[in-house]
Amino acid sequence: MKPSKFNVEIPLDEIKEEYLLFNTFSDSRVVINKDLKAAMGKSDKSLPLTAEESEYLLQLKELGIMVNDGVDESKELEYWFQKFKFDTSILSITLLTTFDCNMKCTYCFEQGVIKKQYMSHETAELLVHWLSKKLNSLRPKILRLEFFGGEPMMDKEGMLFIAKKLHKMTTQSDIELDLRMTTNGVVLPKKFIEKLVSFGLKGIKVTLDGDESAHNQTRIFKNGKGTFKTIINNLRQIKGLVPITIGCNFNEKNKKSVPALLERLKTEGLEESVESINFKPIFQNMENAGKTGKGQFDVCSYSDTDENDIFWFRGETRKKGFNTREGISLGPCEAARENSYTIDPEGKIYKCCGFVGREQFKIGDIHEGLNEENTRFMTVDIWRSEDCKGCKYLPLCGGGCRSSAYVKHKDFNRFSCELNYFNKVLPELLKEEV
Repeated sequence: MKPSKFNVEIPLDEIKEEYLLFNTFSDSRVVINKDLKAAMGKSDKSLPLTAEESEYLLQLKELGIMVNDGVDESKELEYWFQKFKFDTSILSITLLTTFDCNMKCTYCFEQGVIKKQYMSHETAELLVHWLSKKLNSLRPKILRLEFFGGEPMMDKEGMLFIAKKLHKMTTQSDIELDLRMTTNGVVLPKKFIEKLVSFGLKGIKVTLDGDESAHNQTRIFKNGKGTFKTIINNLRQIKGLVPITIGCNFNEKNKKSVPALLERLKTEGLEESVESINFKPIFQNMENAGKTGKGQFDVCSYSDTDENDIFWFRGETRKKGFNTREGISLGPCEAARENSYTIDPEGKIYKCCGFVGREQFKIGDIHEGLNEENTRFMTVDIWRSEDCKGCKYLPLCGGGCRSSAYVKHKDFNRFSCELNYFNKVLPELLKEEV
């Protein structure tokens, strides 16, 4: 046997000489002492082992921390990536029935895309037919569809029509329907949400960028007024109807307001309704790619951020009684999955919402099917590149986000490396678990 090349060794106690081993491929964690570490080295060099050492190493083999001598872990990883890539258990759709929006955020991720465009009834009917054919051919266990935008609540009628049709279709086919919605939260009528829940809505994501003062600096109505109070009032009205995720986009200006935001959510009695609060830096988008010096647009990846922010956010969130999903894995990218699509109001298809609305990245449409651009995306396979070769963290990212790679390099075929993030953040997160 030999140690896995995907083991990450983290010293825990210098006096006791204890180490935490984390395998990024199997996701196993185990604390070992110096004697077991020495036994792993002996096994790697084919030196004699005691019966006790052999027993312990067999247990580590079950965890993927030791592997047989003949195992080619690069091939094993390749096989795993291919299974992920062509998995048919979930058909995942991000759907924009409109590009329109009722806000004018200062850092709009879809800058250059927002416009008063809505999905026609004919296109909605065709979309349902396209999804029906996909479900019949794939027979997935789950149809996961996320209403996105623009602002999806600008097209309530379109959402209801599609949700109702899909609910009937999946119920008849014994397929689980997992409807989600990402919304700015300024329009959330209770009766409408109740209706969507009856058709399979499982969660809503709403963004609050800090407390009222901080949030109202960036997430504003078109007339320049802040949206914080409107969103909080709406969340209070729908609490208990559906799990809510709070997204907080941060930069140097607003991050210190997070404790006040958490306190406000507690004051409003939202602890039971908020499933998690997740933090993300304000990234560069397609339009400001490569432009620095604008403060809130200097970040392309998680590795560009201060790791102390991640630990601080986690600590503050948990102190207030909320959950957060900030953590170890950052991938693989959804754009690598064959059965993951983003569809716009005209029925054009993209690999992810990071590329939506940019015609050059269109991989097809629901009218004529997929094109050669889809082949380009599906054959990128960054995990095979020399840039990623030998990286212990490859199973956790698969070469990084495709849209992030384009923003950084003007080429989605390049890798978007998060090595710096993993090196700084992963050891501390794993120590917290221990």
